[in-house]
Amino acid sequence: KDLDNLLKNIFDTFQPYFDTQQKEEGLGLIEKDTYICEIHATKKLVNDNKDEGMHIRLSEYNDAEMLKLLDSS
Repeated sequence: KDLDNLLKNIFDTFQPYFDTQQKEEGLGLIEKDTYICEIHATKKLVNDNKDEGMHIRLSEYNDAEMLKLLDSS
């Protein structure tokens, strides 16, 4: 899969719901994906299926001005 499509699925899962009808519950880690301000992503080839996976680290983006702008949208 393309890296952008992989990331979209992950970001959708981070929200309270990952469908617009709010029937499929997400993890509720972020209010909405517009709150994501910075991404570092790399797709790598592996030799064995057991090495497939992902490493995700979330951290709060401490920018009061950005948060104010996101909250108003």
